[in-house]
Amino acid sequence: KGIDTKNRVFSLNAVALTKADINLIYYEADSNLNLQFIIDHFSSASVDTTSSKPWSIVCTNLRLRDNHFVYRDERYMEPGIGIDFSDMDFSKINLELNDIAIQGDSIIAGISQLACNEKSGLALSDFSTSAVVCPRGISADNLQFTTSNSRISMDLKFEYANWNAYNYFLDSVLVVADIRPSQLDMQDIVYFAPDIVGMKEVFDLSGKVRGTVSSFNARDFKLQFADTQFEGDIIMNGLPNWDETFVNLKIDKLTT
Repeated sequence: KGIDTKNRVFSLNAVALTKADINLIYYEADSNLNLQFIIDHFSSASVDTTSSKPWSIVCTNLRLRDNHFVYRDERYMEPGIGIDFSDMDFSKINLELNDIAIQGDSIIAGISQLACNEKSGLALSDFSTSAVVCPRGISADNLQFTTSNSRISMDLKFEYANWNAYNYFLDSVLVVADIRPSQLDMQDIVYFAPDIVGMKEVFDLSGKVRGTVSSFNARDFKLQFADTQFEGDIIMNGLPNWDETFVNLKIDKLTT
């Protein structure tokens, strides 16, 4: 669309990327990103000390088709079960974003479609939401997503101190969720919380949840597992150590 120097806005109508192969790597003996020389080339040699409004970038539509993305930090890689956030490899990335805005350290966008596979085994077949992403949290309104095992509909927020919190997801990421009737397979949770590997239960659920995986409460919660049905409130502290987990239940309905 153009550049508005007065309001410091850079506008794009549409961007498309097909079959791209993108690799962002920190090598073990190097503290710089592999693309740092490109970043440095386009960086200004002088420091602007004047006070001015930061530039914003807006884009009406972004489409990715059959792309591949790798982020690897060889200084902190921890091979194991689940997603290693220091060694991620996403293939078959198909994405459509609308009304994208980059404002300061925040990214705002409507995601109408996202599908991809991660090398850990996680396969996302469909994902849509209105999202805000920043270094201190993620919010996803009207979130709908489907994996090989789960179907989820909710409003979701992740809150944390910094990106490094994902390496300690169980007790460092605060989750706030308003869950509409959904089906969750615990095998999908293992990708983010490998300490609970071995759990293969499938739950039909709805309700309001707040807390970390290791310590949370669920209000107006409905849960069905096999022939068991529960309605009420739940407080749990101690996961993933089931033998040491404290559970407080307010039971409105229980059948088994």
